[in-house]
Amino acid sequence: MTTRLHARTNLLGSLAPVAALLLLGAAPQATPPAPAAEKPNPLKKLTEMVSGFPYWSPDGKKIAFHSNRLTNREEVYDLFAMNADGSNVTRLTSDPKSETTPAYSPDGTKIAYLSDRDGSPQIYLVDADGSHPRRLTQGPDENIHPNWSPDGKRILFNSSRGSKNRADPELYEIYSMKPDGSDVRQITHLGGVNTYASYSPDGKKIAFRRVEGDDWEIFTVDADGSHPVNLTRTPGNDGWPAWSADGKKIVFSSNRTGQFQIYTMNADGSGQARLVEVRGRCTGPRWSPDGKRIVFTQSWEGTADIFAYDLQ
Repeated sequence: MTTRLHARTNLLGSLAPVAALLLLGAAPQATPPAPAAEKPNPLKKLTEMVSGFPYWSPDGKKIAFHSNRLTNREEVYDLFAMNADGSNVTRLTSDPKSETTPAYSPDGTKIAYLSDRDGSPQIYLVDADGSHPRRLTQGPDENIHPNWSPDGKRILFNSSRGSKNRADPELYEIYSMKPDGSDVRQITHLGGVNTYASYSPDGKKIAFRRVEGDDWEIFTVDADGSHPVNLTRTPGNDGWPAWSADGKKIVFSSNRTGQFQIYTMNADGSGQARLVEVRGRCTGPRWSPDGKRIVFTQSWEGTADIFAYDLQ
């Protein structure tokens, strides 16, 4: 059972599209046919080097991500930001230990992220330009997967506190805290592994991945942790849920047909449909604030890249 956040990924790519444009054919004619119309490829590679876990800024102009492109060890990551088209990549953090899974605050001024610089994985906060890093969570337990409430007053995270086995935690519940690390509150009491939690845009629901044995499903609970609902109910593994800006849909990753690919569904779990099918493992999707694009990480043969999929 995979519960660790620090999965090794080596990511290498280019800004060129991953597939040729499709040409619309024409039937044979006595005279030469008119030039075929080109259908734009909706899938675009955004990164050139090691990159993963993309997260949109609230204005949709930037994407934060983690990468090992400038480190000396493949397993060590720093935080970076780039323009939405993949240009102007800027390094935000630099530390001998890994710093991963960035999440912009709703006002775009701060980024919550995970670092193991002090030993165990903990939640940290940094200004959006990479300055003034500070640790928010304490203790020897793992605290991972930070996300923000829509009003910016709380940070959602998953914690292994209470696990009997700290080396390989068997328990993760959902918690929240103020952005200064105070007022920590436990939200779920479900037992087992509950990770990758995120608030709905209206703050009334939380979507997350729940692991039951070897099965992963996407659940929602009310913001107070009550009324858990299984949305996916498939024999495959489903995870990494993220809401659309209007709260009507959830994008997620599933391996129900083999490799992990990107899917969408309505917020009540209906209308599940595959959005992207490409080679490799596609995870961590995020809807853009304007609802027009979805970014995700694709891993393939020891490499991984950030891609954007145009919905229109």
